[in-house]
Amino acid sequence: MLAKIFDLTTSSPPVALTDVRIDMIWHRSYGDDQAHCWIRDTLWKVAQIR
Repeated sequence: MLAKIFDLTTSSPPVALTDVRIDMIWHRSYGDDQAHCWIRDTLWKVAQIR
């Protein structure tokens, strides 16, 4: 995506890469906090871009 925007070239890595699991955790007191919900949702959406 960024390669197109900034006119970059890409190449495959020289070694096989495995997927990385990333988890989000937070204290229950932030469960309904609007700002915290927004940043969690934003990070989730960004992580889905491939």
